[in-house]
Amino acid sequence: MTIEEAYKSARKAFSHLENGELEARWLVTETAGLNEISLWSEPQLKIPQEITARITERVERRKNGEPMAYVLGFKDFFRSRFFISSSVLIPRPETELIVTEILKKALNAPNEPYEICDIGTGSGCIGLSLLKELYQARLTAIDISPTAIEIAKKNAVQLNLDNRATFINESARPSVFEGRQFDFVVSNPPYIAPHDKEVAVDVHTYEPHSALYADANGLRFIEEWLGYAAQSLKSGGVFAFEIGRGQAEEVKKIVERLKVFSHIEMKKDLQGIERVIVGERK
Repeated sequence: MTIEEAYKSARKAFSHLENGELEARWLVTETAGLNEISLWSEPQLKIPQEITARITERVERRKNGEPMAYVLGFKDFFRSRFFISSSVLIPRPETELIVTEILKKALNAPNEPYEICDIGTGSGCIGLSLLKELYQARLTAIDISPTAIEIAKKNAVQLNLDNRATFINESARPSVFEGRQFDFVVSNPPYIAPHDKEVAVDVHTYEPHSALYADANGLRFIEEWLGYAAQSLKSGGVFAFEIGRGQAEEVKKIVERLKVFSHIEMKKDLQGIERVIVGERK
């Protein structure tokens, strides 16, 4: 099969998708390890049989609704590419807000030996993105999923950050934080209410429910993990947590009840949704 034939076949399979033509180009060239220019400059380039088979398998998965990030096995986030699988959430642009907000607090002294904690690290995209920018920082990444921890470790190695990262495969609980003090605590916790009817079908079908859904109308882990931030942040340390649409007021109340945080701010994403809460330990 030529690269042009593979592209045309994928384009036909994706005709029902909103960006089917773009996705067809992306899938074929990424799987073949080629630049998109090859589609136009070398359309008759022969693709090895094993690559053709991989393209066919991936096209079928995407045609059936599986998110492209899972099909390809990676997602770009902030300034890096992260390996992912269906065991972790797909990194999303709005989550980059956590990284940018922490960097605003840190970049006046980027070479400080900051201690960072990433609760529910998943692919490690938040914590590792911070490590890449803060050259003397160290990361403690916590996740209950052993598969997620393995993926985060793989990403740390790929980014040459594994010598500054510690991974803890446990649920977040008080004993995990005993004796630990951090400059920054970050998290994209599960925050969707279990019976939320507005969750996209592909998100509900393919992404790990343990990383999506939380009891107490989506607030269970936000409340618990903010408590651990209160327990483990140094004086002047900063937390940044992602939250869901419509949760801002309730999350502010949780923070106020803890009585240890100041300079509380809500940061909006590009859709104008209050998406990230940031605060400082007194």
